[in-house]
Amino acid sequence: MTMFSLSQDVYYDQMKERYRNVLVIDRTPIGALTSITQRINFPPLSPFQYISTVNRGCKYVIVDPTDKTNFLEPSNIATLYTYLLSNGCTINTDITNMTFASKTQPILNLICFITVL
Repeated sequence: MTMFSLSQDVYYDQMKERYRNVLVIDRTPIGALTSITQRINFPPLSPFQYISTVNRGCKYVIVDPTDKTNFLEPSNIATLYTYLLSNGCTINTDITNMTFASKTQPILNLICFITVL
C-alpha cells in the first residue's frame, strides 16, 4: 500500500503556446495510476526564468482515463475519482483534512491523498 499526493500545477504547453492547469502526483506511479499518468518535463513558466534557477523538472501528470491522449482537466476531477475508486484505490479524506487543518501546508495546491494497493 502506497500513498500519493494529488495536486494541481501549471504547465506551459510549448506546442500550443498556452498555460494550462493539470493534475499531478508526487512520484513514480504504481498500480492503477500507471495507466493514467504521463511523465512530462515542466519547462519554466516564463522566459525570464532560467533552467539553472528554476528547475521544475519532470512530473507525473494525470491523463483522462477515457481519452489517454489528453491531460485530465482539474474541472473533471470526478472522472479521476470514479476511475480510482473502481480500480481499488482509496481517497484518504482523513489525512487530507488533517493536512489542510495544519498550520503549515507542505504541499502546494494539494487536492487530496490517494492510497494505491
